[in-house]
Formats: sequence, C-alpha cells, structure tokens
Amino acid sequence: MHALNNALSQASIPEGEAPVRVNGDLAFVGDDFWIQNTTIRGNILFGLEFDPKRYVKTCLACSLEQDFLQLADGDLTKIGDHGIQLSGGQKARVSLARALYSQPDIVILDSIFNAVDKRTSSTIFDQVLLKALAGKTRLLITDDFDHIKHSDRVIVMKDGSIHADGTFEELKRTNVTFADILSQNCRAKLETDNNQTFQKNAHRPQLTKSNRASRNVTNPLELSKRLSKIIDEEPVATDILRLTRQVSFDPSELLGQTSDTERYSFMWQNFAK
Repeated sequence: MHALNNALSQASIPEGEAPVRVNGDLAFVGDDFWIQNTTIRGNILFGLEFDPKRYVKTCLACSLEQDFLQLADGDLTKIGDHGIQLSGGQKARVSLARALYSQPDIVILDSIFNAVDKRTSSTIFDQVLLKALAGKTRLLITDDFDHIKHSDRVIVMKDGSIHADGTFEELKRTNVTFADILSQNCRAKLETDNNQTFQKNAHRPQLTKSNRASRNVTNPLELSKRLSKIIDEEPVATDILRLTRQVSFDPSELLGQTSDTERYSFMWQNFAK
C-alpha cells in the first residue's frame, strides 16, 4: 500500500525509482467519502463545467435518482456542515459520481461497497465499473468476493505484501490460501443470508383477507401517464414536491417499474436544468 500512497500523493521520488507510474488522469474514492459544504450537484461537478447529458448519465449509473426524489431541493440540496447530513451510502455514491463525472483514465476505489447494501452494490458495479468505466483502468480494493470474479487480475494482500497474484480462476485452482478464503467467505455469506431471511420471515405480517383488500396498488402504467401529463402541462416541472402534491403517489415508486430510457427521460426533465 506504500507504493499506492506514493502514486496518489505524487510524492517526490527520484526519477527511475518510482514504484508506481501513473499515465493519465486519476480519480480516487476512499472509504472516508470526503464531502464539500455545498450542493450535491456542486460535489459531483467539483468545479467542472455542467454537461447535462453526462451529469444525468452519471447520476443514474450511481443510483442517485431515488435520493434526489426524496430531498426537497433535489440535487441542489446543500449538504455538509451548512446543510443536511447524508448517510454513509449516500456519501459513497456522491463521491463515486464525482469520480465518474471527471472521466478519469484511471480510477481507484477503496472499499466503497461497504457503505451500500448488496442490491445497490451489484447495480453500481454493473453500471459504473463494467459499463461506464469500460476500457479504463479500474483498481478496486475490497474484502468482498462478490465482484472479484469479474476482475482481469486479482492481487491478494497479506500483512502488507502480495500473497497471491493471478486471475480469479487461476487462484481458485492453484492457490490453496485463496481457495480457503473464498470458501470461508461463501460460508459466511450463506449464514448471513439465512439469518436475514429468517429475521425477515419472523417479522412478516400475515396477509389476511381484510388487509389484502385494503391494499391500494396503483397501475405503474397509469402513474406514468399521469406524470407525463403534468410534465406536458408544465414543461419546467423541476420541483418534485409539487409533482408529489399534484399526483397522489411517491414518484420514486415509478422508477423501479420503468426502462432505462424512461429513467433517463425522467431525470432529464427534473435534474438537467
């Protein structure tokens, strides 16, 4: 990790002695998730020019649309010491969006998935690391084995030094220590999943005939039509609270039912101004 720290800090090292050479623009997202005292949008742009198309794609890839919908001022909400406090998962995704928006040649991500749930972790890994950053150099520092199998190269560190180096399949076949760690991780994950399933089922209310009838499930297609009607009547409908008042549903419910194209259109209408 000393060599990595030198690369990040651009420490003064005599020519020819640098343990790591950086060629290209580098972005780093650490596990402390540094946040500025400004708006969410200001944190993502970080002084760069606002490109609506790139901005919307970045926010979608980092799963931020739900957060924008829940905040009174959307992405213009002030955060930090002079604004609201974000959760660890929100800070992680805003920090990742900042790195992604900067269009780096090299990105280093240190334990960013520890702050988000498994579902969000899988979505971000797919949308950011595998798609948005495809063709870039991506270094992921993690103790989570869920995504390692997608890596081109796996380096296992132990006591500050390289313990194993190779592809996922190579290490799984030939490295006893790696195979043992992988097996332990799988067992631990299975036990955690079983415990969570048990706890969820233990607290799940019984669905009786009476409360089944009282559930008012709105057709997603109807919600989409009603939302589109509002946007058509009021082209600059950027105030999510106003939308919520005019339509008696939580707009965040709609996003889970729509295609990527519809999600992009929704974000463009509300957060690209």
